[in-house]
Amino acid sequence: GQGSCVSFFEGYFDFLSYVQLYGYQNDMVYVVLNSTAMALKAITYVESFPVIHRVALWLDNDEAGREATLAIAAAIPQAEDMSYIYSKQKDLNAYIEQIHKTGFVTA
Repeated sequence: GQGSCVSFFEGYFDFLSYVQLYGYQNDMVYVVLNSTAMALKAITYVESFPVIHRVALWLDNDEAGREATLAIAAAIPQAEDMSYIYSKQKDLNAYIEQIHKTGFVTA
């Protein structure tokens, strides 16, 4: 966790989709919430790191995901909402499913 870059995912399949798209990065801390209700615990966990370089939020484009994104971003200034990448899909997993089905993503 020292000098960390952190990526938050709402579910495990979103994490696996990320790894498929971008590869596993040994210097990244991955946090899978499994429920947006775990966002506050995850914030406390990340705030315990001595240095946080970047926090990427890969949460769902539904009400619960948006609320968790806003809560984490309010608590952690380094947080960046990455959902713009898959803004037309429900989540990162749906985004990668579309890529596999069609070979491209509609803008």
